Amino acid sequence: MTHVRRLNEIANDRGQTLAQMAIAWVLRDERMTSTVLGASSVEQLDANLDALSGLSFTDEELTTIDADAVDCGLNLWAAQTQD
Repeated sequence: MTHVRRLNEIANDRGQTLAQMAIAWVLRDERMTSTVLGASSVEQLDANLDALSGLSFTDEELTTIDADAVDCGLNLWAAQTQD
């Protein structure tokens, strides 16, 4: 739970929700040609679209995200952040 809290702090510092930051993280990679998002309401769709206003990340943010985006000690996002 500590990792999720830290990721949420990063998102808050960016002025985003955790979901918006996750969407921005996926969309920041120019190799990404499409992203499928679900929305159960117009409000949720609007919130998802707000992620488009914060697609750039600092190197520090990416490093911190990589450190906290882990599951059972396996960094799930590291491969995608390597050039």
